[in-house]
Amino acid sequence: MWKRIFDRYDGKPEFHLFRLRGLNLLNWKDQFVFRFKKVDGSGRHQNYQTLQQKDFDDQLELLDVPPAAVRLTSGYQPDAAGQAIERIIVAKPLQRSIIWAAQVNIADGSATWIDITPARLSGTGRVDVRQRAAK
Repeated sequence: MWKRIFDRYDGKPEFHLFRLRGLNLLNWKDQFVFRFKKVDGSGRHQNYQTLQQKDFDDQLELLDVPPAAVRLTSGYQPDAAGQAIERIIVAKPLQRSIIWAAQVNIADGSATWIDITPARLSGTGRVDVRQRAAK
């Protein structure tokens, strides 16, 4: 996925692509910084959480990342064979939770999105992904 992003946005105005100790990042106008990762159906990445990943997800300051920029995860789910991207999800993580998530659909050169934010369980910080899927 990073190669596709790099090929599309490298050298374009308002976009800055960079690597920060293993994180592939795209800065758009110093307003949003996107991290590109393989994710599950709720927009969560499944790898080991380094301190740097936690700081990114928790919207904390990182070297070369504009302090005011919102940090987002642009995730992808590969198909069963791992040969193509089956689904794209953009999510705003915060403290091991997903604040909101959107599925991006691209058809005929046009992009739309669907809110797939997991439903919150009343009185807790937990979410019930099954409840959201049932809607």
